[in-house]
Amino acid sequence: MGLSLVFASPLLRFYVTPRVEKAPVDVRVTSTSIGSGSYFSPKLRTVVTNARLQNILVANGDPSRSTRDVAVISLFSRTRDLARGDVDFGSSVVAFDRRTGDAVDCCGAHPKAAGLTVKFPFGTRRSTYSFWDATARQAYPARFERSATLDGIRVYEFETTVPSTVIGTQQIPGFIVAHPEMKTVAALRTYRATTRLWVEPTTGVILRAAQRSRQWLAGPTGGTLLSLSKVWFATDRATVSANVKRARAELLSLRLVRAYVPVGGLCAGVLLAAAGVLLLLRSGAGAMPHGGSSAAASTGDPGLEPAARSDAELSEPAPTT
Repeated sequence: MGLSLVFASPLLRFYVTPRVEKAPVDVRVTSTSIGSGSYFSPKLRTVVTNARLQNILVANGDPSRSTRDVAVISLFSRTRDLARGDVDFGSSVVAFDRRTGDAVDCCGAHPKAAGLTVKFPFGTRRSTYSFWDATARQAYPARFERSATLDGIRVYEFETTVPSTVIGTQQIPGFIVAHPEMKTVAALRTYRATTRLWVEPTTGVILRAAQRSRQWLAGPTGGTLLSLSKVWFATDRATVSANVKRARAELLSLRLVRAYVPVGGLCAGVLLAAAGVLLLLRSGAGAMPHGGSSAAASTGDPGLEPAARSDAELSEPAPTT
């Protein structure tokens, strides 16, 4: 038992840890963000201002399409105006490396992504990472900003900025953009955003996110034809608390296989091995060899040793004549 613990302890650190440091494939998580801003309502044919908004993102892991190294997660997003109803829907499937968090082009992922998507790598560094923006459908640098504390957990803050980027083209009725003389007007759908991420560095889990973004339709010369949205969103308090709770559980699991169990197992193994050796020594001392107890018994003192024989006694007997 003692020696088995000694030899098992390094295995827990070097063999088990790489298997624990993997994103799960059976996740069922709902994340809620609250926000405010303005958006264009096709139904009302006008821009709604000072709206109170909510975004609900549902993430469901797909174990059947996931592998030992790749996690596949389906995402569904719903944005609502809390006073007027649904504003937008969206869905996607992401596949990513379970240790590094990098997007992988396989397993039914769509659209094709690059960089980090839903989590940072285990052992996140104070560095710059490539982070996927689902609206722009491109990856942009996520730069380390500072260390902070969120609900008692150490986090790294990263920020990524999407510059003004054309994400599509569309034809819009001329009367909507003050050109009633034209049936339709060609416009460039343009987007920009700044996103802040609070990441627990050991696990790479994103505990909180906040984003300011704007979308508008631009004419051929770059001028704004119509504002589509100007909004701000941030993860709500309940979701942050749930994320922190999950992160604490993951941290405990990692610490158990990284330090507590290996070190404790090694110490226990050494102590048990030493105890085993001590028991063997004691049992050997208590069992006397056959024929060696007569002298001690004759004196009545078990501590006495048989007298040493003289050289004459030890020599061969002289031959008789």
